[in-house]
Amino acid sequence: MTAIGSYQDGLDVSRPDEMTAAEIEAYRAEYTGSNKGLLDSFEFWLEFRPDVLKRHKARTRHYTSAVEPSHHLVGLLGAIHQYTIMAFREGIAYEIRLAQTNGATRTDILDTLSLAFIHSGHRGMYAAAAYADYVRDYADPEPGGEPRFPAGWSFDPHAFD
Repeated sequence: MTAIGSYQDGLDVSRPDEMTAAEIEAYRAEYTGSNKGLLDSFEFWLEFRPDVLKRHKARTRHYTSAVEPSHHLVGLLGAIHQYTIMAFREGIAYEIRLAQTNGATRTDILDTLSLAFIHSGHRGMYAAAAYADYVRDYADPEPGGEPRFPAGWSFDPHAFD
């Protein structure tokens, strides 16, 4: 079993009460270099209470397992669904960009939003529709690379018939 390291997104989360200029640079490079973009909520804590951001990052690094294979796309599509039912427009936009970076197709995004529509109704879809231009211009990633979904997962076109 591999232990979870002390760094998350460029921040040494084992030292929450200390922040270096190199950590801030590495953190911002991670977010701008991976299509995530800088988040106002994280920038707020970086300015006023960096320890809060580091503690958040220390907690969220445990969302993955050192034992199970990583399938980032599953969690990202789940976040798109969650943010849509919450009508959190900025979160929807962020997770769609990140899902694309991690191999999501336009169909993956639209399937996730269609399920979220069942749970959110118009409130969630108004939030998602604010980002329609990005979805409209969405370019599917090149095929290949690591498996996008866990082994045995498949699309069921009749799941909601």
